[in-house]
Amino acid sequence: MAPNDMKQPPDTPDSATPQAAGIGQQAEEALAEDPATIQKMFRELEAHLIEIEMRDEELRRTHAQLAASHARYLDHYELAPVGFVTVSDAGLILEANPAASALLGIARAELIGQPLTRFIFSEHPPPYFQYHSQIFATGTTQTREVRMRDRDGGPSWVLVSATAHDGGGQPLWRVVLTDITGLKQAEARLRESEERFRLLVEQTPDGIFVADSGGRYTDVNQAGAEMLGYTREEILRLTFTDVLAATEIPRLPSQLAALASGTVTRYEWGFRRKDGSEFCGEVVGRQLPDGAFQGILRDITERKRVEEALRESRDELARFNSFMVGRELRMLELKREINSLCAAAGEAPRYQVEELL
Repeated sequence: MAPNDMKQPPDTPDSATPQAAGIGQQAEEALAEDPATIQKMFRELEAHLIEIEMRDEELRRTHAQLAASHARYLDHYELAPVGFVTVSDAGLILEANPAASALLGIARAELIGQPLTRFIFSEHPPPYFQYHSQIFATGTTQTREVRMRDRDGGPSWVLVSATAHDGGGQPLWRVVLTDITGLKQAEARLRESEERFRLLVEQTPDGIFVADSGGRYTDVNQAGAEMLGYTREEILRLTFTDVLAATEIPRLPSQLAALASGTVTRYEWGFRRKDGSEFCGEVVGRQLPDGAFQGILRDITERKRVEEALRESRDELARFNSFMVGRELRMLELKREINSLCAAAGEAPRYQVEELL
């Protein structure tokens, strides 16, 4: 509502005066007839005067309240942090507050009579005119996000909320302009961040899974789907028990309890692919603040194969070392026996003592 839309406090009327004058005239006519009638008329006149005074007092209080309300309205209108404009049915600006002037970069006096479409970027006028017609067709507040320009052509995003209004037989609409440029910029940065994160998630060789509190998957990256042999759409119809090896399912309750305590866990699990084959995976899991579960799955089949090969190599080396040590001990024992035989035959020992240690 513009300041000029607020009705000014009415002048104090004296609606009871004609009635009082009539009573006075009746009293004059009765002067020569009956003193009692005159007194009755006089009392009625006094009563009407008291009523007039009470009405005057009430009107004065109403006048003061209207004046105070009008002053408060002007304060709100002038000091509002958002733009207020009143626009005619032809789309011309009739009133604007300081915030609207600052948003559009034009003095208030210069705004009056300007078409509002002058400040709207070219890609928006078609929806804008449809929006304009909806205001009067529905009688409800219509809201749109519109790119607007200031005096110098600088762009800004504005949330436009408009309501139809009857301006004394002339259709008007009141428009609230809220600068949401900062919000739109923050949304764009968030979208860029989400896109970068999505690219990172899709490019990692590890499977990344998100499941709700009931264990049903709600998101998965491409690597995770391929690791289990499913499409992403198929994964989103599955739960934990659908992809775990049967021998692993009894472990699930205790592991979920650990996650619920806030612990970040790292365990090896047996998984079952869509084709029924199984593989060993290492899962780093945690529970998110909203109760959902997040897990990063790495296929460690190759690592387990290498570990098994290393174990077998170590076992083979141990067996070889055991064989070689036994052989050396046997050779040492034989050399000692030969030296003993040489001594019995009165010959010098064949092997030095150092060799027998």
